[in-house]
Amino acid sequence: MSRAFPEPERVESDEVGVLPSIAWIWRAVGWDGVLPLVVISVPILVRLLNPNERGAVIPVAVIVPITAAAIRAHVGWRQIARVCGGTAPLIRQLLLALAIVLLLLFEGLVGILTVGKGPPEFLWYVVAALYAGYLVLVTLALRPDE
Repeated sequence: MSRAFPEPERVESDEVGVLPSIAWIWRAVGWDGVLPLVVISVPILVRLLNPNERGAVIPVAVIVPITAAAIRAHVGWRQIARVCGGTAPLIRQLLLALAIVLLLLFEGLVGILTVGKGPPEFLWYVVAALYAGYLVLVTLALRPDE
């Protein structure tokens, strides 16, 4: 029986059941989708555990995002070099750098919203936009070389 659409050609992937053409998206979104959420949960958790100690959140809200950004930059450079045959092209490094700037803005704004009293609700839309922008830029930086 003839099919209207040919079946996609299967090639080996390092992820079971995922075509290689989209496997890199899952890897990028998996790591980069979770990292910011883990980082922003730390100051929120500290605030929940110490509701009367506003000062306890501030060092955590500063140190954790900076540490996460440094780790992301190191790991990101290595990921770019791996998908680009051992080198990290300048444009991809710039995309990663811009993504990390958005990541820091995202985490910083969440920290401010967590510590602040009665911040405007529209700022949560800005947080969502920064998160989406980060995911888009880091996904572009880490796409496989074609």
